[in-house]
Amino acid sequence: MARPRRRRGVRMYPCQPVFFESSEHRGSATLSEVSYSGARLEVEQAGAAVGGELIRINVWPTNHAEPFELTAHVVGVREGGFAVEYEEPGQAICQWIDALQTAESAPPRKPAERSGVVG
Repeated sequence: MARPRRRRGVRMYPCQPVFFESSEHRGSATLSEVSYSGARLEVEQAGAAVGGELIRINVWPTNHAEPFELTAHVVGVREGGFAVEYEEPGQAICQWIDALQTAESAPPRKPAERSGVVG
């Protein structure tokens, strides 16, 4: 009996809007889960991707000057979305995940102190 694969490494949940395109499909999706090796996309349109299909995902993260593109294979399809594994993650996705991790682990900011001026 085959053992199920265990997920390893950092997983982030950015809820980032993205666009994807393949030879057969194109559309918009929400990048709901991302790691250094793959991602999960949630879509509204039925039949958005087929297993094994090669797709390009265009990501423009908030607070980034430039968008980046990921090339990935669809490795799982389920109702409402699909999972992909990157051909090569690239520096942009790794830096973005690192930035998401840093932002998530930062201590909460204290509210600004009032000036004390009584009016």
